[in-house]
Amino acid sequence: APTLWQQYVELFGGLAREFGMTVVAPSAYLPDPLDGVIRHLVVVFGPDGEVLGSQAKVVLNKEDEAFCQPGSTWDVIHTEVGALGIMLGGDVLYPEVGRLLAFQGAEALIAQAACANQAHYNKLRAGILARMQDNQLFAACAFLVGRNVLRPPEETVYLGKSAIFAPQELTPRFNGVLVEMGNTTSEGVLTAEWNFVDLKELWEKSDTPIRRRLPVNQANQLLTNLYR
Repeated sequence: APTLWQQYVELFGGLAREFGMTVVAPSAYLPDPLDGVIRHLVVVFGPDGEVLGSQAKVVLNKEDEAFCQPGSTWDVIHTEVGALGIMLGGDVLYPEVGRLLAFQGAEALIAQAACANQAHYNKLRAGILARMQDNQLFAACAFLVGRNVLRPPEETVYLGKSAIFAPQELTPRFNGVLVEMGNTTSEGVLTAEWNFVDLKELWEKSDTPIRRRLPVNQANQLLTNLYR
């Protein structure tokens, strides 16, 4: 595990440094830098190649459980290109995760997922779109495509269309999509521009300014009782 961690940091930290950019590296089963426990982890690197933060997957699926332990919380990672909230796999299907990140100051949600069938992909795509719109944030999702190399005997092929999203009010067709891959099986490079000034203006002038109108006191009491 320590060797894998070192190679991961050297590879993606080196790429961030070489190109002078912030890199959200792909997830892997890695020793958590906080305690050394193996978790399903995403690491964010700054333009100097240094680690800015990491996010461990909290809600594990059956495949994850064979390799790692769950994380304990969701935290915002601050970078020079915005405050990022990382969501792994099925995290995007829980409204609470998006709200936790939004109310901690996230400006963009970054989702990563591996889907073995069309139904799973469609569900996760709908989830990240909903979490983005629920909280009026930018979002980007990267779907793994290709053969499942963790289980060679099985002919599992991952699919999905990676995309860059923005609140519906800030997209040309008012559908939340800025750019998206053309098919579910090809790798590619996507680019789009996020205007953070427009985003902050949306928070203030939208017909649903959730940061000001959400009745937090009532929600606190009701949700606490329901979850208990």
